[in-house]
Amino acid sequence: MERHCVDHNTIVETFEKALNAGFIQATDYVEIWQSYLDYLRRRVDFTKDSSKELEELRAAFARALDYLKQEVEERFGESGDPTCSIMQNWARVEAHHCNNMQKARELWDNIMTKGNSKFANMWLEYYNNLERAHGDIQHCRKALHRAVMCTSDYPEHVCEVLLTLEKIEGTLEDWDIAVHKTEMRLSRVSEQRAKDAVLARQEEERAEQRKKSRAEKKAAKKVKKVKPGDKRKAEEEDEEDEEWGEEAEQPSKRPKGEEKLEDNEKDEMETEIGLFGRSTTSMAHTSARHKLPTTKEQPKVLHDTNKDSITVFISNLSFNMPDPEKQLRKVFSGCGEITDVRVIYITTKALSVVIVMFSFQMKKVP
Repeated sequence: MERHCVDHNTIVETFEKALNAGFIQATDYVEIWQSYLDYLRRRVDFTKDSSKELEELRAAFARALDYLKQEVEERFGESGDPTCSIMQNWARVEAHHCNNMQKARELWDNIMTKGNSKFANMWLEYYNNLERAHGDIQHCRKALHRAVMCTSDYPEHVCEVLLTLEKIEGTLEDWDIAVHKTEMRLSRVSEQRAKDAVLARQEEERAEQRKKSRAEKKAAKKVKKVKPGDKRKAEEEDEEDEEWGEEAEQPSKRPKGEEKLEDNEKDEMETEIGLFGRSTTSMAHTSARHKLPTTKEQPKVLHDTNKDSITVFISNLSFNMPDPEKQLRKVFSGCGEITDVRVIYITTKALSVVIVMFSFQMKKVP
């Protein structure tokens, strides 16, 4: 639009629409602001000490910083401008075009307080493009001394730049101060790096130990897996349960303290809750006392799905019920004629539990 000499008000309106376009990245807002600020800078006549266009440019820089902080950072969780490029451009405009070094230095102080003081490239950008280009030797030296003390990524680089400056423009006293400061700083950096190397090595050893421990646990789990034969037996028992339309229920877990109950308390509990929850010893004893038949002693009767509508299946009855077939016929005699009653005793060896179930067929549907 600027290239085609579009009216300034139209460009401003278009820029405001762009801010409401709903960009999906924080960097998109930074780019649109930079383009707009470049456009406003080209409108300023810097030969004049003050002008409407210059005030508009400064107001736009200030608004851009507020917008990125309040709108963009709140929405995306980041400013989109970690190196503060917009603030750097503002500082260059103030230093190069307006000769306002005080404002430029204030802007760079803000840049460094936003987490950039640990980077050597940021200090060298400030030194070369601001103080070296538009400042004086005292501010150049001050900037490099701060850089030596604050830089953590490449301190050797800024130390070399400081020593080079003092070689060319400094006095003998300036040189001695620079040498002492750089040597002291590099010594501390070497110590810190040695500590970091030890910590990194220890962390690698711990990671290797954790990896080895996981491998050992995994191998131990493989050893404890069920053997194929045992797994097949369990599957066969499940198939027998499914033939009668319902799988055998698992016994509930009992707290360790219940093992110390007296015999009379055990009997009372068994009468109340039935078979499930009995201890292995008590169950084995009761099973032997009643001499319950096992599934091997009973003829295997396949379930006929065609008779589901006239078949009644009952489970979880007490194994010590006297003459179960007679009582079952008596209870259900009012429902119609009973043609067949089958009593099924299932013993689950792995759990030492005896489950008593009944199934009977009626002549017709009542």
